[in-house]
Amino acid sequence: MDKHTAGPWYITASSPYGIVYGADHTVIVPHYPIGYTTEQQWANARLTASAPELLEALKEVLELASGPHELCADDYCEAEGYGDGNMEEHKVLEKAVQLIDKVEGSE
Repeated sequence: MDKHTAGPWYITASSPYGIVYGADHTVIVPHYPIGYTTEQQWANARLTASAPELLEALKEVLELASGPHELCADDYCEAEGYGDGNMEEHKVLEKAVQLIDKVEGSE
């Protein structure tokens, strides 16, 4: 899969539907007013335009959380002294890894 268009992405107030543009000013995602309120259209456009920054932030969070405790089982984490062995934390980190793989076409 090809890499996504480089960010930042943005929306302009000149479009009534919240079209998302790339850094090179090309249309990334056209939004059409089919079945959504204006408020929903703009919310969707803001979320979409934030995607490259959200991906980068998620990668930074994983980098900060890296270490032997990152994706280990409860008993191993506790035995090795890595954190409290919180499986919820490990599930969240694993989900983040899976989402990054999905976005980058690695799944």
